[in-house]
Amino acid sequence: MTALRPSNKIEKHFYEKAKRSLSIGLNQLKEDTRGSTLVVTHHLEKEQIKLIVENLKRLEKNKFVIEKHLNTSHAIDEFIEEMKKSIETKIKYFLNRIKALIINYNFSEADEKIDSVIVVRNLLGKYCIKDISDQIENLQNYEKTVVIITRYDSEYMLNPPKKSFEKLANVNSTNQIYSEVLDKLRKLILENFRNELERAKTKQTIDITNEHMRRFESAVKYLPESMENARE
Repeated sequence: MTALRPSNKIEKHFYEKAKRSLSIGLNQLKEDTRGSTLVVTHHLEKEQIKLIVENLKRLEKNKFVIEKHLNTSHAIDEFIEEMKKSIETKIKYFLNRIKALIINYNFSEADEKIDSVIVVRNLLGKYCIKDISDQIENLQNYEKTVVIITRYDSEYMLNPPKKSFEKLANVNSTNQIYSEVLDKLRKLILENFRNELERAKTKQTIDITNEHMRRFESAVKYLPESMENARE
């Protein structure tokens, strides 16, 4: 392009023609990239992500030439930021879905999706904003929070642990986080059982209104098999 800078009318003709071709090519690349970003669903298709990254790299590589000859100062940087924000929106939605899976104790599926979003983050490289990386890290540690544990502290009957124990056991051997959660959950349940039983003992055994004993007996029905011996 620089070699085509006009010094006479003929050269100016070819220079303007080259600029038009450059402008058309730029607009087509931007539209292709924007289109690829739009068709990325909330499943975060890896092939689409790769294509987007390739296009953004091409734009950056030719940024100097484009901005110099088309007088579009900062246009490339602004477009790249636009694409990053668009992808960010898709990833955040995906992360919220993973969080919902964890809250509902679908640990295996959550792990698979976390692995998938990490692959996408790595593919994006510098085009993935830091906030996304931070959210992924927070999500990986989310299982350690009180969300999984405290549901059984005061809502045991509403959220009996049998199914959750089964789901935790399925991933227990492959994920240390779940192993820790399972141990904490087991200790919490046993502690609550002992406390409820102690409260029941403080009342007369013939008291048919002994609320603590009734709660203890009802809770036993939902106790995971792996803890049957422990309660005895």
